[in-house]
Amino acid sequence: MEITLSSQILKALCEWADMSVELKGFVSKSPKSSLRPLNEASGVGMLKNLGYDTSKVIDMHGFRGTFSRIANELYDEHGLVPHIIDSCLGHKQKNRIEAAYNHATFKSQKAKLLQWRGDKLGEI
Repeated sequence: MEITLSSQILKALCEWADMSVELKGFVSKSPKSSLRPLNEASGVGMLKNLGYDTSKVIDMHGFRGTFSRIANELYDEHGLVPHIIDSCLGHKQKNRIEAAYNHATFKSQKAKLLQWRGDKLGEI
C-alpha cells in the first residue's frame, strides 16, 4: 500500500534520518531492501524508543481507531467521505461486487485527508 506522507511527517523523517529531499514525499526503502509494512511490534518499539512506557496498554490498533473516530466526527472540517477514511486504514471494500469492479486508489483524497490530520495534530 502506498501512502502519501503529510508535510509534517516528511519533514520529521528528513530531520530524524538526515534523509535527502530526493524522497519526493515517499518512503520507499526498508533496511532489508524489501518493501514490508510496519507491524504491531515495530510501532510499539518506536514508541518505546521515544521514551514512552509501553508496559501499559498501548497498541497501534488504538491509534488507528482514534484516527478513524476523529476523522469521521470532524467530517465537516475535511469533507472526505468515510470510505476515504477506511481506505487510509487499508480497509477493503465490504461489498464484493463493488470490490470486483472498483479498483480506485483514491490517492489524492487520501493525501488530502492525511495532510488534514497532520495539520490537526500540529494544532495540538
